[in-house]
Amino acid sequence: SARIEHLKTWNEKRRASAENYKRLLGQSGLSGIVQTPAAKIGRHVYHQYVIRVWENKRNELKLFLAERGVGAAIYYPVPLHLQPCIEDMGHQPGDFPIAEKAAGETLALPISHEITLERQEYVVKAIKDFFS
Repeated sequence: SARIEHLKTWNEKRRASAENYKRLLGQSGLSGIVQTPAAKIGRHVYHQYVIRVWENKRNELKLFLAERGVGAAIYYPVPLHLQPCIEDMGHQPGDFPIAEKAAGETLALPISHEITLERQEYVVKAIKDFFS
């Protein structure tokens, strides 16, 4: 409960950081390779900033970023319909190809209320270096 009084400010800072990523990635020339999150109606808090990485390069990019000290993460590597908790529903690979494709392409970049613009610039430069 001691942190609740800071929540509104922290959420605003994460929203600003998300806008920074969107701008920086847009200016980087990577729009055909990296997709930023779609604009949301309402007040997204960006507890994660998840991009989609085309060209089947997501795993390689994650390793490249890790080598440069960037803690990117894959939070949902298996789509919902293939999770063990619902296997009794009988879904098979290929039943939901868009979900499966997204599970193989999404990568969460570092974001928090404390991330600096300089750190975000470093992350985006590392992504650009990977694809150069």
